[in-house]
Amino acid sequence: MSWWIVVLIVVVLVLLLAGLVLARRGSADARRSRASVIRAQAGERSIAVEQREASAAEAEARARAAEAEADVKAAESTRLTAQAQQDQMAASEDRDAVRADLDRADRIDPDVDEDGNRQTQNQGDREGA
Repeated sequence: MSWWIVVLIVVVLVLLLAGLVLARRGSADARRSRASVIRAQAGERSIAVEQREASAAEAEARARAAEAEADVKAAESTRLTAQAQQDQMAASEDRDAVRADLDRADRIDPDVDEDGNRQTQNQGDREGA
């Protein structure tokens, strides 16, 4: 072989190697640049995500407060229902006692017959009750 061919092959190999090194270096710079852009975009999205998380936490806190308020109202409703039932029972017992007193009065009143009808002109006393 001629020494020119050997020199030419060596020069071509050196040029190819230099081209690969430069291409690789440019590729690494491009990747660094792209990574920097991705990080910047992620940073911007991170702020939006933090705002969304804060909004979600606030909504959850409002929901818990509303649930607690509903629990308080449910307990108050239960208490008022129980009180109303007790009052109705007491009123019913009082009404029964009033009827019993009226029945007793009718039994001892000489002007009232066995059916509870008055025999005299003072009929307004029994009808008003």
